[in-house]
Amino acid sequence: MLNKESTRIRIRNLYGTGFTLSSAIAGHQGLDAASPHALGLARDFILGALAAGADVTTGGGNGPLNHGFGPVPTRRLPGAAG
Repeated sequence: MLNKESTRIRIRNLYGTGFTLSSAIAGHQGLDAASPHALGLARDFILGALAAGADVTTGGGNGPLNHGFGPVPTRRLPGAAG
């Protein structure tokens, strides 16, 4: 189980955090990260995406976290088409 604490990020842009967290966990598991490690990587991604979108204003209410946040360069998997 993860027992990490972090500084609270006070933002309004947190729409989609649950969907993004579950997708990040699945993505890291797909890259062969063991479940506890995948959870930690996904958590780190969410915290970074929240922080990166903290000052963004999208419309008049709560906006999405910064899904374009990219802490790790995109890479092609071996055997991938294209």
